[in-house]
Amino acid sequence: DNFGSAVQAADVRRALGILFIQQRQPQRAASYFQQMLREDPDDIYTRFNLAQAFSLMGDYRAAHQTLVETLARLEQERADLGASYAKLRFEVMIALTTNANRRGDLDEAQRWAAEAKAFDPRDPYPYADLAELYIEKGMYEQAIEECQAYLRISQSAPWRTDNSPIYYLLGQAHAAAGNYDEAISAYEMALRLRANVAIYHYALARVLAASGQAERAAQELAKGKALG
Repeated sequence: DNFGSAVQAADVRRALGILFIQQRQPQRAASYFQQMLREDPDDIYTRFNLAQAFSLMGDYRAAHQTLVETLARLEQERADLGASYAKLRFEVMIALTTNANRRGDLDEAQRWAAEAKAFDPRDPYPYADLAELYIEKGMYEQAIEECQAYLRISQSAPWRTDNSPIYYLLGQAHAAAGNYDEAISAYEMALRLRANVAIYHYALARVLAASGQAERAAQELAKGKALG
């Protein structure tokens, strides 16, 4: 029908903007999505993509405003969206949590993370975003608990096998708190899951050096350098 054709045409046009994002051309993507919104201000998907482009540009305030507008449009069109409403709202909640992280707004990050977790506690992003922000603000125990909370949930869950980013953040929190043995254990677990990530080797090298294990630190540093 005409509506289905219009949606498909918008999807095709939007794909070009998404391609600009993938090619690390966020300013070009933002201009493109803004033009699309001038033609169709009610397009929720394009507005969400515009927020992504702003975020990649480092303009987190503009991204936040655009996400808030996206959420408002989403609520206005809730009845028409049907089953897709919940999925779209969840994606916006995740984006708002990450955006609050980037802006250093702990209250907002906690608010949106809580809502995202309530909807789907299996998604690691709200936990990771909060843990990063807690570390940045020196709230190491809270960061540790955030990582451990997700790891407890994921233990019996077959849907995700790579928890290495969470273990890395757990190591970062322990290292910042001076818990070197726990940090070493967390980094080693991250490396068991993904041995080819240079930053994991560098992080482990730093904490090994801080704990007086110079020889092992040098070995991990060499592995990190080899990976680039």
